[in-house]
Amino acid sequence: MTKQRLLLVNSSGDVFALNTEKKYFRELGKSTDGLKLKRVSAVEFGCWGIGHDQHVYVYIYSSDVPIRVAETTFENQRWSPWGGFTHKNLLPSDRKSWSNETGDKHMTRNDFPLPSEYWEWEGDWFIDENFKGEITDRGGWQYASDFPRQYSPEPKTFSMVRRRKWLRFRRYVAREKWAKISYSDKMEDGGTFIDVSVGGFQLPGQPAGFLSIWAVTVNGKVYVRENVCEECPEGTKWRLVSTDDTSVINISVGPTGLVWAVTWDGLVLVRLGVSRDNVYGSSWSEIPYPTNETRMMQVAVGNNTVWALSRDGIIWFRKGINGDNAWFNNQSAIGSCWIEMVGSLCHISVTPNDQASVFGIGLNDRKPYFRSGVNTSDLGGKTWQLLMLREDLSKLSHADSSFQSLDDEDTSSDYQSSVSLRGTPVSVSSITNSKDSKNNTMKSIKPLKATSLSKPDLSKSKTETKNTIKVSNQSECESTKSKNHKSMGIYNIDSMELKSTITMNPSTSNISETSDEVFTMCTITPAMPRYFWVWFSAMGCYIDEPTNVRWLQTRRGKFHSMYSFSLNQNITKRISPYIRNVILERLYQRNRTEIQQFQYLENAVDKSSWLKKSSMKWYRYGYRNRWEDVTVELEHSLQDNDSGIITIHYCPRGKPVNMQISFSDITCIKRIADPSAQSVFQIHTADTTCKNQPYLLMTSSESDTDEWLSTLLTANSHLWKIKQTIDKDSICSTTLRGDVFIHQPYKTYTKPYEMLWCQQGGHFKRIETCVNGITWAVGYDHTTWVYNQGYGGGLFRATSAMSKECYQQTDTRTISTYENQKWYPVIGYTNKGFLTDCYEWSDSTGIQDKNKESIKLPSSNWHWSGDWSVDFSGQVDQEGWQYSGNFNKPFHQQPGLRDGVRRRRWIRKCKLNTVGPWNKLGSTNIKDVTIQLDTISSTISPVIIWAVGSNGNVLCRLGVTIHNHQGDNWIDIPTDLPFTSVSIGGNNRAWGIAIDGSVYYRPGVTSTNPSGQCWLQVIPTPPQGSTLHLISVGETAVWAVDTKGNLWYREQITPTYPEGTRWCYVCNKVKHVSVGHNDEVWIVSLPNFGKFKHGTGMVYKRLGITTERPMGTGWDRVIGDGWQYVSIRGYIQKYIETEES
Repeated sequence: MTKQRLLLVNSSGDVFALNTEKKYFRELGKSTDGLKLKRVSAVEFGCWGIGHDQHVYVYIYSSDVPIRVAETTFENQRWSPWGGFTHKNLLPSDRKSWSNETGDKHMTRNDFPLPSEYWEWEGDWFIDENFKGEITDRGGWQYASDFPRQYSPEPKTFSMVRRRKWLRFRRYVAREKWAKISYSDKMEDGGTFIDVSVGGFQLPGQPAGFLSIWAVTVNGKVYVRENVCEECPEGTKWRLVSTDDTSVINISVGPTGLVWAVTWDGLVLVRLGVSRDNVYGSSWSEIPYPTNETRMMQVAVGNNTVWALSRDGIIWFRKGINGDNAWFNNQSAIGSCWIEMVGSLCHISVTPNDQASVFGIGLNDRKPYFRSGVNTSDLGGKTWQLLMLREDLSKLSHADSSFQSLDDEDTSSDYQSSVSLRGTPVSVSSITNSKDSKNNTMKSIKPLKATSLSKPDLSKSKTETKNTIKVSNQSECESTKSKNHKSMGIYNIDSMELKSTITMNPSTSNISETSDEVFTMCTITPAMPRYFWVWFSAMGCYIDEPTNVRWLQTRRGKFHSMYSFSLNQNITKRISPYIRNVILERLYQRNRTEIQQFQYLENAVDKSSWLKKSSMKWYRYGYRNRWEDVTVELEHSLQDNDSGIITIHYCPRGKPVNMQISFSDITCIKRIADPSAQSVFQIHTADTTCKNQPYLLMTSSESDTDEWLSTLLTANSHLWKIKQTIDKDSICSTTLRGDVFIHQPYKTYTKPYEMLWCQQGGHFKRIETCVNGITWAVGYDHTTWVYNQGYGGGLFRATSAMSKECYQQTDTRTISTYENQKWYPVIGYTNKGFLTDCYEWSDSTGIQDKNKESIKLPSSNWHWSGDWSVDFSGQVDQEGWQYSGNFNKPFHQQPGLRDGVRRRRWIRKCKLNTVGPWNKLGSTNIKDVTIQLDTISSTISPVIIWAVGSNGNVLCRLGVTIHNHQGDNWIDIPTDLPFTSVSIGGNNRAWGIAIDGSVYYRPGVTSTNPSGQCWLQVIPTPPQGSTLHLISVGETAVWAVDTKGNLWYREQITPTYPEGTRWCYVCNKVKHVSVGHNDEVWIVSLPNFGKFKHGTGMVYKRLGITTERPMGTGWDRVIGDGWQYVSIRGYIQKYIETEES
C-alpha cells in the first residue's frame, strides 16, 4: 500500500504533506520557478493543483517503480511469387504497411511523438521476437494465410502474409515536481481555472491508476481531463461538460466517480449517470437548498458521504448517500435530506473511506480540525477536535522559516501558551508588532540571567527599534544590546500595533536574585503566513484506525500553541527529606511484617508444576468419525522447561479412558483454515502426520482457543526456540489463514515429519528467506515486510515477555462469491428456477455453496472494511455479468444465442490488525520476491534481492546487507512484458516468467552489477496449453509450476548451457514449489495430490534427487494440510532420507 498523505496549503501557497505513519508534516517540495499553489486535490500517488498563475499542475510522488510505457507498431508484408514478402505486394483491401495490431489505423514509427516535455525515450525502436511465449522466426516475423488470421511463429505452406512487432519505451521523468498541464486544446473563451478535483479511482473496469479529473474555469464552465491513468498521469485533452448555462464555482469528485458542484447562486448540482462505461455521467440534477436563506459555498464528496459549507460557514451533512450504488441508483447519488451540524468552518475535505473522514479549517480562528467518531454506522461523527500538527524541521535552512510545530503536544481552546522557567510563569497573550519596527529585522534576545527578571518597561518600546525580537532557528532567546533588559515587546506583523508583552513575576520564581546561572527561554515565532491554512485535501489519506494516527490523538486539559516553544529545561523533581523518610520507614515495616518473620518457615505447598483444565470436544477418528465430549488437562513442570503433558479424558461407552500427548512428541500446533470453525485447533505429532489424522480439539469459543494456543506455545517455548531470534538456516512458511510458521533445526531428524513448526507473529501470503539471515514477506495487500530479528507477537501480546521488537501490522484480504443465473423462455435470466448444475451463490468452481449472508470473516480479529459490491474487473458487461453455455465452460463478456447461464462476482474487503517482529518496507507494492541463494563472502557484501511489482515490473533492491536488511532503494529492471515470478539461484543465475508464460534467463548478475545484463528468452516452452506462472531456482536445478498445477523440471542445465534444453513433466496437483541448497525441492500440494487423497496445502519433500536422477523419484510428507507457501532457500538439510512414501 502506498503512503497516505493529508495535504495542506498555507496562505503563502506552500504545500505540505502529512503522512499517517509519521508525526510531523513536511513541505512537499518547492518549484524552482517559485510556483505557489492556491488549492490542491490529492490521491494516493500524487495530486493536482491550481497555481497562482491559474494553470493546472500535477505532482506525482516519487516511487522506485518508474512510469514506463511501451509504444508498439506493426510492419506488414504480403508474399508474391516474383518478389517474395514485401510491403509493395499489399492489396488495396489489406492494411497499410505500418499499422496498429488490428490494422485499422496507419501508424509508422514516426507517428509517436512524446506526449509532453516531461517524457523521454529510453532507446530506439527494436523488434519484439517473442510470440505467445515462443521465439519467432529470424527477424521477428509472424505468419498467417491472410489479414487477419491465426498467426504462427514459423512459415507454413499457405502463409501468404506476415507481420512483426516493433517496440519503443518512453519514461515519465517529472516525479517530485509540479508539471504544468497544457490547456491549448481546451476552450474558445480562454478562461483560466479556479478549482480542480480528483477522484474516480474506485470506478470499476478502468485502466490501472485511472482518475476522474474535473476542473472549473473563472467563467464557471466545467471541464474534464480525459485518459488520466497510471501510464498517462497528465491525461490527453480537456473536454467541456455542459452545465446548461449555469456557472459553477466549486466542484468535488468522490472515489467512486460521484460528482457534486456548487453554482454562483449557491445551488448544489449532482452528476447522474456515472458508470464504468460513462465515467463522466450524462446529466445534472439540482439539489434543493437546506433552507430558503441558505446558499452553499463548498461541497466535499467521499465514499458514502457528502459534506457542504454554506456562505456563512454553517456545516451541512447530506444523508442517504451511497457511492457504491450510485452507478445503478440515482437516489443513492442524490441522497435524501440535509442535516445541519455543529460548528463553523471556512473549508472542508473528506477522505476516500468512512473512518475519520472529515477535516476542516475553522471559520474564525483558522485552526485545523477533524471530525471524531466517524465510522460506517455513524457517518456524521461526534465532535470537532483540533489536529495536532508538527512540522519536520530537518530540511529547513532559513531562520525565518524555522518552526517546530503548528500545534504543540499540548492543546487547549485558544491560541495561548504558558511556559514555565524554573517556576516563573511566562504568558504570551498575543503576537503584535510596533509600527516603527515594520521594516526592522527582528533581533534575538540573549539568555536572560535571574537578575534581569523584573517588571518590564514599555516606555521605549515604540522608539527603540533595537528591542524587537528576531526569529531564531535555535531554542534560545538572547538578550538585547540595550543597557536595560526590561523592555521586551511582542509584535504582530499585520496590525503593526503594540498589544502586549511577555510578563514575568519574579516573586513566584524559585531563582535566587544573586544566581549567575543562565536559563534558556523560548523562541517567539510569527504564525503568519506559514501556518495560516487555507486549503486541505484528504482524498489521498485512507484512515482505517484513527487511534493509530498520532496527529489525530488529542490531549485534553493542557494548553496548546500556534507557535513553537522549545524550552531546554533539565528540571529534577525533588521531594522533601521528611516525606522521603516516611516512605522508606513504611516500606521497611511492611517488609519486616510480611516477609522477614516468615522466611524460615517451609512453604505450605510445593509448586513444582502447574495445571490447566478445560472441557472441549475431540474429533475421534474411526469407523464413524464424530465429535466427542472430553476434558483436556495440561500439566507443565516448572523445573524442567521441556517437560509437559496433555491428557484427554473421555468415556467411550461409559468407561473412562485417558490419552496422553507428551510435549516432546508435538511437532506443530495451529488453527484450521476453515473460517466457520475458528474454535478448532490441531495438534500434530510425527505419528498423526504419517496418518494425516492430527488431534482436533474444539473449545467453547474462539477466545478460549486463543488462550489455549498461547498457553501451549508458551509452555513449549524452550523446546521450540520461540523466545529467541529466528535462526538464519530456518524454514519459513505460511498457512492458508496467513499465519507464519517457522522451523528452526536443532538436531538431525530421521524423518521429515518429525520436524518442529512454531508460530510467529505476522500475517502474510508468502515469505522468503536465505542462508544469510535475511527474511522478507509479502502481505495479501502486496505490502512488503522485513524481519527485524525479534520474536513473538500474534498470539502473544506485543508487550508480553514472549515478544520482542514487535510492531503493529495491517493486512487486507478480498472475499468473493459468485451469483449464478440460468435462462428460461419468457422469464429470461433468473436464479429462481431449478439450478441443477450450480448453486444460486457459489465459489468460482460452482461446486461449493457460498451465500453472501453465510460468509464469515477469517477470524474475530478481522473486520469488514466495506460492503459487498460487484466486481467489474475483467471481461464483464455493464452489470458485471459473464455468459456461457453452461457452468463448466469458459465464460465471456457478451451473451450469445447458445448462452444459457451467466454469473457475476461479488467482492468485499476485510482488514486485520495484528503485531509481529516485522518492519514495513516503503510504499512499493510487490507480489513476488526472491533473495540471493549463495552465502555472501563478507559482512559488508551486498545481498541481491529481486521482486516483481504489483504491476509486473521487475525490481532490484540496492543496499541490502546483513546489517541493513531493508536496503536503500529499488531500481527498475526493464522488461518487454509484465512478469509474474522471478528467482535467483546458485551463482546468481536469475530466471523469470512473463505474464504470457514465456521464460527468461538473465546473465551477468553480480554483487557489483545486481541488475544483470539483458534478458534471454528460454526455448522451447512446455507443451502447448501449459502456461508457466511460478519458478524457483536452486544451485543448478530449475523447477516451475503452470496455471493448471503441473510441476515441470528444466533438463540439462550446464555451465556452458545455463538455460537448459527442455521442460520435463514431473506431476500435477502442485500449488507452490521451493528449491534450496543442494537442489532440494519442497512443494505445497493441491487437493488429492498423487495417491494421497487429502485436502489442500500438504507439504512434501522430493526424494531421490541425485546427480544421475536430478528429477528425484518420489515424495515424502512433511506436515499436514492447511499450508499455502514454504521457503527452504535458507535451510541446509539436517535429516536422513527414508524410503519413498
